[in-house]
Formats: sequence, structure tokens, C-alpha cells
Amino acid sequence: MALRVYARMKDEDLDIFSKKNDLCVVKIPSKTKKDGIPCMFNNIWQTDKTNTSIYHELMEKTANVTENYWVAFGYTGSGKTYTIMGLLENLLNQFSNVSGFATISGYQIYNEKIYDIFNNNERLKCWKTTELKIKNLTVKSVNNVAHIVNTIRYNRRMARTDMNCLSSRSHAVFIINYGYKRHIFVDMAGQESGKTAMYTDNDQIKKEGTDINLNMLALKDCIVRMNKGHKHIPFRRCLLTMALKSMFYKKCNIAFICTLSKNQNLFYMYDSIKYSTALYKPIVKDDNEEIYNGLLEEYTKYLTDIKYDEAQETILWREIKYGQQEKLPKIVKILDTKIKKLLTFREKAEKYVEKLPKIET
Repeated sequence: MALRVYARMKDEDLDIFSKKNDLCVVKIPSKTKKDGIPCMFNNIWQTDKTNTSIYHELMEKTANVTENYWVAFGYTGSGKTYTIMGLLENLLNQFSNVSGFATISGYQIYNEKIYDIFNNNERLKCWKTTELKIKNLTVKSVNNVAHIVNTIRYNRRMARTDMNCLSSRSHAVFIINYGYKRHIFVDMAGQESGKTAMYTDNDQIKKEGTDINLNMLALKDCIVRMNKGHKHIPFRRCLLTMALKSMFYKKCNIAFICTLSKNQNLFYMYDSIKYSTALYKPIVKDDNEEIYNGLLEEYTKYLTDIKYDEAQETILWREIKYGQQEKLPKIVKILDTKIKKLLTFREKAEKYVEKLPKIET
């Protein structure tokens, strides 16, 4: 599993504190820290980056895995839907121009219910067992890209809010299958403050906002636990995390894209940045996975190698305990042997560690 977190600026460039390889650091103001709080991304796309250039950068990371997740999130009006639809359209155009059979299905999660985007938003039955099962989800072949994109834009659930005249109020999930590869696109609902008023039904926006924020918290909790290597991940907390279950367990490529706008209240932008930093995990590049595997193999050899020595040592200490003092020189010899083997392993381990990517914060 390789998880990367990106930021994309909509209207004004973000000040980058430092940038090196797979790590970009920005600082946001803090009342307690004079120099601000450092927040980390794997890359930051400034305003000059197009959807096409971002698409090609992300596609470079998908070569060695069969399942890819691209998830866009952020406050309403920051450019999530524009970004994810641009990436989706690029992929569909690529598949429609090559030989083979590609399919797409899509649904939106609204107030913990599922609606089929490619079948006039018909509500679908679903079962939450060991994974999310959806009954009668429409599957379309990828041949008319313009029609697919227009259908998505027409059927996506939108509403007018104080912050955005066309705010997405549902989480949209699109699954594209091509050969043995699967690409999953997720356009998260537009986040807003709980105090934001709705031009139409205020109770409705409160319920939507509550569901959206709870989903975001549940997803963050799952990602944080996954990054820490927890065996138990609470993916059953909501339909969104149920839909993304395989992300937490399978070997896949994951890109979280945080969309930011300086034209919004800066509180919202900083909140999105802090959320992104919670998801961030230092990346070990694919070609460096061999370093970890090699070090683990050496450690296994080391443990196997000293196993006999430790067994002999236990026997000798027992004999010494019962008065056989003449065995002491043998104990010293075994201890010397163990120390030599330990120092040999330490020397090998240090060489592996030197090759690992350095993460600076």
C-alpha cells in the first residue's frame, strides 16, 4: 500500500516552507508556536498545474498495482469536483482510444443512502456484510466519454449554500475497470462549517453537514489506523468507509488530493491542511521496498543463527547454577560468539538504514 497526500491550489499559490523529493512542508499560523505549525504533503500543485499534467503525474505511480484510489476532498468551492472530473475524463479518454473493453459504474452516497448515477439516481439496495454489496448497480461501457461526463454532472446532487452556489452534497464514487486494473475515483461532498446557513431548508443543510463531517472523521480514523499498522480498522462506521474497505487492506496505490482556495475564509483552508497532515505518511518508494525486505531477511537469519548459541547458553547456566563452575569459560566463549554475530548484524543493518529515504520535518 502506497498512500500519498497532495494539495492543489485553486486561485493563489501556496507558500512552501521546504521541498525535497516526496515531501513538501508548509506552515500555518499558530497561537502557541511562533514559527507556525509545519504541515506535510507529498507534493503541492500550484495554480499553473492543469488536470492533464496532474493526471500524468498520478498515473506514473500506478504501474505496479492493480487497484488505484484517487480521492478529492476539501471545503465547498475549493475545486474538488473540477479536479476529480478532470482526472476521470482524462482516464476515460485514454481508455476509449485504446483497444480493449473498459467499463464504468458510479453511485453517490447521500444521507447514508446509495443512488445510481447512471440510472437516474435510482435508490439502490445495499448490504453491509464483510464488504459493501450494492444490488443492480448500472455498468456502462466506455465509448462515449462526453455522454458519461454529462450524465455525471447532471445527476450529481448539488445545492446552493452561503459558500457555494453549486455545492456537492454527496460523496460520489466511480469505478473504472480495464483488463485486470481497477481505478476508483472519489469526489467527497463539500465540507462546510456547521453554522453555515442554507438558502432553502436550514434543517436539511444541518443534517447534510453533520453526515459529511462524520464521514470525514470516520475516514480519517481508518487511514490513521491503517498508517499505524493496526489490525482492526473500523470501516463499518459509515457507507463511505465500507465502500473504500479494500483501500485499507489490499496492496494498492492511494492518492488523497486536498483542494485549497485562499479566496475562502483562511480558517477553512487551514482546517483542510491539518486534515491532510493527519493522513500523511512518509512514503517508501517502490524501489526502496527491497531495502526493508532485505533488512528483515538479515534479521531473520541473525535470529536463526543465534538460536543454537542461546540454547547452549541456557544449559550451561543451569549447570553452573548447580555447582559446575568449570563451565564458566564455555559461557564466556558463547557470549563472545553472540556479540560477534550481533555486531555483524548491526553493521549490515546500518548499511541498509543509510540507503533509506530521509524524511525531514
